[in-house]
Amino acid sequence: MFTKNFLHTDMRELEHEIQYRCFALELDFNDPVQVHRFAHDMLQNMAAIKAAAERGEHRARVQAELFGLAMLMHRTSMEMFGPAYLAQFEELTQEYKAWPALAKALWQELETRNIDNE
Repeated sequence: MFTKNFLHTDMRELEHEIQYRCFALELDFNDPVQVHRFAHDMLQNMAAIKAAAERGEHRARVQAELFGLAMLMHRTSMEMFGPAYLAQFEELTQEYKAWPALAKALWQELETRNIDNE
């Protein structure tokens, strides 16, 4: 079983890697419009981005890695804080900046695609 200290270290390292990928993509995680555009593009074109990454296209690989790191951070947060961690999400934004911005944009984009909302 993972200790909370171990998971907290993982979360800091994941945040660093997410920031690094944002920098590589020239994606300003402090700009909600840019982040939402990234989320939209990832969800809209995931298969094409994955295929391009598999062909060795650098930008597509970094995009896929960034998406994967965001999903890994979500899973790590659930292990660290429990499944109800989303109720404490705003507290996470005080320590982490890039991941919460991506997570919010991805959730918002997924909500727009949810057929139950129509």
